[in-house]
Amino acid sequence: MAKYFPGPLLAVVLDDDSGTPVDVSRYVRSVDLPEEVEQLDATAFQATGLERQPGFSSGQIVLGGNWDPVLFRLLHGIKRKQAADPGFTVTYAVGPEGTTPGKVKYTGECILSQFDRGGDVGATTDISATFRITGDNTETTWS
Repeated sequence: MAKYFPGPLLAVVLDDDSGTPVDVSRYVRSVDLPEEVEQLDATAFQATGLERQPGFSSGQIVLGGNWDPVLFRLLHGIKRKQAADPGFTVTYAVGPEGTTPGKVKYTGECILSQFDRGGDVGATTDISATFRITGDNTETTWS
């Protein structure tokens, strides 16, 4: 699982419920972009061991940060929009090294699948969200 902690450079941009890109970098403390490849059973009769071949890949974006009304409204708006329009997806862009031209960014479409908020005594109130990537997680560069 890839985890990025580049400090002030990390960039995260998500569409809001109207499709407008919003830079949420200042509200996010952590980002995970785990991807996995399905393992298909390709074992033939009389084989002496299990044989596998790669299938479809899938991924998700997991964001964590301090609770903030701006981030809360964005995530809540996405959740409402998805409930009203099941075909709605969120365009995302994640730049582990910021938005400097030539630096890597990951882009694609995703669906909000989980949205949590909570906290402990003596700690900040947290907010987290998990988005399932639909289609490809494309690696390009900022221009």
